[in-house]
Amino acid sequence: MDKCVGVMSVASYLPSHTITGEEIARRSGIPSTIVTEKMEIHSKTIP
Repeated sequence: MDKCVGVMSVASYLPSHTITGEEIARRSGIPSTIVTEKMEIHSKTIP
């Protein structure tokens, strides 16, 4: 008995809103150089 398994479809979702690394730093109290240079977060999408 042959059974076939496969992917029927593929989709993606990219939220339209983003937050900058500087804003993440300001909200979290972490220095912006740590967020942007050490953590390499320049922007992040938010739902």
